[in-house]
Amino acid sequence: MAQPVKPTPIPPLPLDRVPQLGTDTFDEDALIFTDWEATKLAPGINAAATNVYDNAKTVFEQGAAAMAATGTAQQRAEAAAAQAAQHAASASQASRARSWTAGQAWQINDVVWGQSTPGVLYRCIAAHSGQTTAPEADAAHWVSIGARLALDPLAGATRATFERDAQGRIVKVTSLVDGKQQVDEFQRDGQGLIVKAVTRFDGKTRTESYARESGSGRVQNMTSEVV
Repeated sequence: MAQPVKPTPIPPLPLDRVPQLGTDTFDEDALIFTDWEATKLAPGINAAATNVYDNAKTVFEQGAAAMAATGTAQQRAEAAAAQAAQHAASASQASRARSWTAGQAWQINDVVWGQSTPGVLYRCIAAHSGQTTAPEADAAHWVSIGARLALDPLAGATRATFERDAQGRIVKVTSLVDGKQQVDEFQRDGQGLIVKAVTRFDGKTRTESYARESGSGRVQNMTSEVV
């Protein structure tokens, strides 16, 4: 950040007196005085004026930058607050969300989890029954709400058993979720890293496939399918 510049002092008059008419040194003193005015005083005043202007410009620009930074910080704070409010609203909605079931009767403001869009909540906007179209494809009756959340975070298992391979790595989990059995199976590559995860629950199957970098094994992308 630029700092104000201290002005250069104007060189003093190289005389200990002001030229006086009638004195023996008047001519010499007058020449010295006029030379000082022309070569020192006038340029010094101009330099001081330029210095004052430059310093004022610096202060103005710094003030404008500070105001802009304040505005940006405020916008970020407002965006963060809005995002926090959105997540809070989503959490509130999630606390009463249910699994969607085809053909069931639904009332306005009922909240369910999406079928092919895990982690997305939908609110009923028109009472209906007997429909077999999932909420994410039924804009006439459902609307997506809130932020994307983890897959059914409130539908936690009440019991689970784990199966492991010879190396002690989990390959299958059988659990009881909302009174129904859920089975999760994991396929691994030669390095023991998961490349496919299959979840079966309530008559539906979700398959996630992971593409990994050769050597490092880091996940590059994931694709999923729900049937």
